[in-house]
Amino acid sequence: MPGILFGSSGIPHSAEGGDTVKGIQTMRELGLDAMELSFTHGVHLGPASARDVRRTSEETGIKLSIHGPYYINLFAKEPEKVEASKQRIWKSLEVGEIAGCDYVCFHPAYYMKAEPKTVHAQVRDILAELQGKLHDQKMRIRLAPETTGRVTQFGSLAETLELAYELKELLPVFDFCHLHARENGKFKRKEDVERVFDEVEATTPWLLKDFRMQVSGVSYTVKGERAHTALADSDFPWKWLMECLKEFGVNGVAICESPQLEFDAMKMRDYYKGLP
Repeated sequence: MPGILFGSSGIPHSAEGGDTVKGIQTMRELGLDAMELSFTHGVHLGPASARDVRRTSEETGIKLSIHGPYYINLFAKEPEKVEASKQRIWKSLEVGEIAGCDYVCFHPAYYMKAEPKTVHAQVRDILAELQGKLHDQKMRIRLAPETTGRVTQFGSLAETLELAYELKELLPVFDFCHLHARENGKFKRKEDVERVFDEVEATTPWLLKDFRMQVSGVSYTVKGERAHTALADSDFPWKWLMECLKEFGVNGVAICESPQLEFDAMKMRDYYKGLP
């Protein structure tokens, strides 16, 4: 995968009310290369539709992924909620496998006032269990825990890298606006963005060969992320990110999650491709 491929989350605005298949076709028409299926409020794709999605993806060359449901907390106090979270991830994986998606990303857990190391251990063990099921059923789709944007959520950069080091078949998703918001405006200098890639290179260098990320603008408070915004409406320094991707020789996929979807994705693509 040479360089960075760009896409957006959900059906693009330009598809004018179309379904997922139309969305994939529209991405190709726009010169984009990836699309994230949004299951944030539940899995809404049946097996027959998933097969249509896979066929369209193969015909167009659009790389697919899934954003799993928001209602996931692998450290919930109630065992039944943990089990329900595992089932939501698994259902997303099953549908994603049929649809030909690369991974299912999700926000793993909340701290629930527990020690972060305790949360980490439980999340790691559950993800190892789910990876075992993927192996047993010979499924190629991958689990993709995402860096999270609020201080109450498990999923800092360090926590995500530690998971990826321990479970090397994970394909973590680095949400840069979450990283920015989680630390109340983390990226104040280009060196702050570079430091993320330095840390990945030092701990999990293989990820830079197939680096998965989400990008958008973001509004935030001292508690972290408030909402995703258009790139133009945020202080998130997306151009520095594009420059670092070039300078570090990163290969991967960038999914735009701003309200402007494909339009901001094309803005990033064009800036990235114009870099020396």
